[in-house]
Amino acid sequence: MVEYKNQHYVPRFYLRNFSDDGQNIWLYNMQANREFTEPISRVCARDYFYSEETDVEKAIGSIEGELSKGLGELLAIQSVSRLQTEKELKPDWHRVLQFMTFQEARTALSKEEIEQDSEVMFKTFVKAGVEAGELDPVLLEEVNEGNVWLEHKQSPQLLPMLYQLHCAPLLADLWGTLLVNKTGTELVTSDHPVVRHNPYFLGEDRPQEIGLQTRGLQIYCPLTTHHYLLLHDPECYEVECSVEGVREVQDTAIINELNKLQIVNCDNNVFYGTEGRQDEMDSLWDELGELADTTRDDRGTVRTEGGIGAYTHISAPRFCPELPFVEREPNIEYQRERVEGALEEQEKFWEEQFGGLV
Repeated sequence: MVEYKNQHYVPRFYLRNFSDDGQNIWLYNMQANREFTEPISRVCARDYFYSEETDVEKAIGSIEGELSKGLGELLAIQSVSRLQTEKELKPDWHRVLQFMTFQEARTALSKEEIEQDSEVMFKTFVKAGVEAGELDPVLLEEVNEGNVWLEHKQSPQLLPMLYQLHCAPLLADLWGTLLVNKTGTELVTSDHPVVRHNPYFLGEDRPQEIGLQTRGLQIYCPLTTHHYLLLHDPECYEVECSVEGVREVQDTAIINELNKLQIVNCDNNVFYGTEGRQDEMDSLWDELGELADTTRDDRGTVRTEGGIGAYTHISAPRFCPELPFVEREPNIEYQRERVEGALEEQEKFWEEQFGGLV
């Protein structure tokens, strides 16, 4: 067997946090609407998912090992405030933020959406070339009929993954809260576990306001069956928690809200450690109703007046959990950047470090 050909898009170290034995995991499949168990080595993994060059998978494994240190430290000390400070971005908190940004960009769902984005761009360039008289119109017909396409030696997802990894400092101003599950119901995760939301500003006039520096941003991610990390814009929300940045959750209804968010945001599967939760997952799925975008019609697409779909790999789910310990601050004005100049600094850094890759 070729070493490193089985490539994971949700890391095994993370999935083990939702396994009873560290080897196997229970999952609920959204298409089949049924529960079954699989070895962790086989879930969220495909042969040559990123590249046929196995050095890529080795490099990703090294990144995972580094990022796992941040999550491990957070779970070990059970405190956000000891990792996160206003004056500096401490290494372990930086790793936590990098885990969030990197993980979001590396899933199968993100890959599918980025590849569709590439196809749209390819068709746009060919069409522009035809209109300029530089390309044969027959080529555009062949592209539209699917007879000509872009072929990639490795996934176009790799560049966005690298970009997102280095975008973590854009989240440094968000405040973190570690939710500790004290109920008898376990938290679940999914094959697309990191969720961006913006309940303060999302609406018909701003359908895509979940950029990493957008005012009102929230980011959700389960860490274990008993721990969940919530990042929030402190200008827009107040989260009731301890001085350690920890909030104990005693109400099963709140855990259900968080689990619904994983269900509605997943690609195909949600994961958990205990057998016998199919009826529970069925019930949560039914409660979501029309909020569950089962056809992916809303995911990633923005319609223009001309009816043309522009594609982006980031979109917010229709469902937003109701958390009674999170209150909105009144009368906050919208702004694209929470920290003035942050996006410009990030773009400058990217150009200096990686501009030659584009």
